[in-house]
Amino acid sequence: MQQKFSIDQIDTIAQEIAFLISQKNPTVFFIGPTGAGKTTLIKHILKCLGYDPMQVKSPTFALKRTYQIQNQTIYHLDLHRLEKQSFQDLELHDEGTYLIEWGNIASQAIKPDFIVKLDYTHNPDQRLITIESL
Repeated sequence: MQQKFSIDQIDTIAQEIAFLISQKNPTVFFIGPTGAGKTTLIKHILKCLGYDPMQVKSPTFALKRTYQIQNQTIYHLDLHRLEKQSFQDLELHDEGTYLIEWGNIASQAIKPDFIVKLDYTHNPDQRLITIESL
């Protein structure tokens, strides 16, 4: 699936992804340039799953944040600074859903179920999203 969306439409996009991840415990890579909206989209996905988006913080410096939503554990990771951290230290063996920003950095070690690509468009108020199921 590929489409353009604005911030006004982000909840609709987030709801579609929330539905996908509620079906099982997938690993999802979020790929895109800095500022494209990876963390913002993940906040909205968690909101759609019933989590307070005001409690969602970027894992840029922590590398990994854990959210418990009903009986589902969701791990939100940001691998952008991974060169200072090894994959083993991230403990990716726990059962749950993994939402991984900059997942392409770990593509040799981690296999995603879905890839969400975000990119800029010519309109600064829009983004292009591509969702691939693997």
